[in-house]
Amino acid sequence: MLSQDHRIPSYAYPAISRTEGLKQLEQAREKDQSLLQFYVENSQDYLDWMDRPICMVSDQMKSLMAVYENEIKWITAILADIQQMTQKIYWIPEFPQLSALSKQSIWAKNGTLQKIILDEDVVEEYKIFRLADSATHELIVDLDVAECLLKFNLKGFYLTEVSTVCKMEQEIILE
Repeated sequence: MLSQDHRIPSYAYPAISRTEGLKQLEQAREKDQSLLQFYVENSQDYLDWMDRPICMVSDQMKSLMAVYENEIKWITAILADIQQMTQKIYWIPEFPQLSALSKQSIWAKNGTLQKIILDEDVVEEYKIFRLADSATHELIVDLDVAECLLKFNLKGFYLTEVSTVCKMEQEIILE
C-alpha cells in the first residue's frame, strides 16, 4: 500500500483545502480540462508523492506508474511559487478502483478497515489501483511497482505490506 510519508513536515503543497482541491478537480473533469494550476506554500522541498490536500505525483513518478498501469487517467497540475518565480509540473491521477477485499479482511467496530487482505484472483491483472471497498480508498501497488519506485529514489511516500489470499485459501479458511 502506498501512502504519503508524514514524517516529512515541510514540503511544497497547493495552498488550498482538500474540499476546494476536489471541487476544482471535479470541475476540470466536467469541462474536460486537462490542466489545473495551484499556488504553493512552503516550497522548500518537492515530494514525488502527495496525497494531501489532493493526490498528486511528480513527473518522474507519473512516468514510472504509466509503465505499469495504462488505465490511469491524468490531469496536469502546475505548482507555481510566486515568491521563487518557479513552476513544477505535477500530475493528478485517477486510478482504477477495484472491489478487491477478501472476506478475511478485518474491520473495526466503527466501520474502518483495520487489516487489509486482498483477493488475489481479483487483483491479479492490476499493478496499481484504489480500493473501492474502503472509505479511505487506499492505493495498492504491486511488488514490481514498489521495487521500481524504491529503485529510483523517489521521496514523499512509504510502503506498507498488504496480505493476499487466493480463492482456494479462502474456501479452506471458511470451511
